[in-house]
Amino acid sequence: MSKAIDRIYLHEAVEKALGYSQIVKAGGFLFLSGVTALQADMSVAYPGDLAGQLRHSYEVAAALLAEHGLAMDQIVDEVVFTRDMDTLLQHVDVRKSFYPGEKYPAATAVEVTKFAVPDLLIEIKLVAYAG
Repeated sequence: MSKAIDRIYLHEAVEKALGYSQIVKAGGFLFLSGVTALQADMSVAYPGDLAGQLRHSYEVAAALLAEHGLAMDQIVDEVVFTRDMDTLLQHVDVRKSFYPGEKYPAATAVEVTKFAVPDLLIEIKLVAYAG
């Protein structure tokens, strides 16, 4: 017997054209595809500002989690993709500020050469546990 898997789209036309779901709920977990500084109008918030994009991306993640009754301290796994690892490491305090009580998830950071949207400097993939 299989359990329900819910797929939730935020930018349905784009996501279906590219073949992914922004959010997937399955087995007590919430999976968030790459959360970025891409805004509803498809423009990038804080172009050229990695710290600004990082903060914005975590604010978006926190809001998406809250919509599903979850909080940042329920994130169990995180992958941060960046175009500039040195700058990311200079702003680790921004990232850590979103995890209350030092409840950090398992985490990986990866430097990449480019994103699908050229002005993006950061993308964060998250898994939260709902219990």
